[in-house]
Amino acid sequence: MQESINKKQNNNLKQRYEWLDIIKAICIITVVIFHIKYTSKISILNDAWNYLDKISDLYKVTIFYCVAGITLNNKKLKETFKFLFHKFKKLYLKAIIIGSMAVLLHNIFIKIGFYKIGISYSGKTMKSYNMTDYLINIIKTFLLANREVILGAFWFVYSLIICFILLSIIDLIINKLKFVKNKRVLRLIITFLLMFLSIFMTNVLNINIPRFSNSLVGVFLLDFTNYLFENKKFEKSDLYLVFICIICILLAPFFGKISMNTNTITNPFFLLIVVMASLYLLIFLSKKMENKKIFNFLKYIGKNSFSIMAFQFIGFKVGGILLNVCGYKNDISVLVPIADNVAILLYYLLFGVSISLFINYVLKKFFKFEL
Repeated sequence: MQESINKKQNNNLKQRYEWLDIIKAICIITVVIFHIKYTSKISILNDAWNYLDKISDLYKVTIFYCVAGITLNNKKLKETFKFLFHKFKKLYLKAIIIGSMAVLLHNIFIKIGFYKIGISYSGKTMKSYNMTDYLINIIKTFLLANREVILGAFWFVYSLIICFILLSIIDLIINKLKFVKNKRVLRLIITFLLMFLSIFMTNVLNINIPRFSNSLVGVFLLDFTNYLFENKKFEKSDLYLVFICIICILLAPFFGKISMNTNTITNPFFLLIVVMASLYLLIFLSKKMENKKIFNFLKYIGKNSFSIMAFQFIGFKVGGILLNVCGYKNDISVLVPIADNVAILLYYLLFGVSISLFINYVLKKFFKFEL
């Protein structure tokens, strides 16, 4: 009897992670496709694309923090040093290895045309590295303060590591406070205040510390989602509520914006409403898809979202090289690829995802390095 119960619990856990993988897949595919600059000769298509881009900003990164909150184990979190050591092995080591390799390949990327000297990439003017530059950027990578252009959305991994460190420290301090009765609520209040402070500093004081300011927002999203799932707030789906969430998301771009990379957020309450609406809708959709074999490819993509986050820009460059070979004029040194029609847009999406998965396969198969 007990074996049957345990088996059922394991199956439920498996299904739970399957729908989470689908959510991650939807988000990472959105990240990749909106890293492609789509331009059409038809103005209405450009307007539609810009509108969809604003909608994607509402969930494509924020939901990754929420997923981390759903999978967070609070019992393990209370074992602070063991928890951090686990994250050190699972996230930090991988992040600095990939980050350091990108730094070491910097000049090679310039030679093969992936970067162009003198071009400004996200505010950084590209140049060749000397030995001092290599050393400085390696050190900054270890401190989670550097991100090579080729790594694209990899800033999120650095931010997530900072979130886990922050949450561990907050939880450790709260657990030392014997007089506090509801420690879990206090933790949520503190993470909310950190989020509020971060948005205030960016919006009012114009102070934005890369990978730290957005981590203060991320740690709240992580903690708040964890709190909701602890209290089983997302177990049942309500079609009426799903409809409200859709309306909320469709209207949100007219009232505000969210850009987690630059920590540009209209206000904390806009963030909270929009992210929770997006999460509820994605959970509803992913649970509808998880038992259908046709969506198994999404589960695979979701399981490997880490590698796609790291290597999608390399995929873009490879796709660009192939286009040049085929006679399609294309500059592979630009920050993001440019698509002037839907076919090229989907082409770059395919390369951004598939080359990332291929690199991940090679690393796992031949170097025993699993992302």
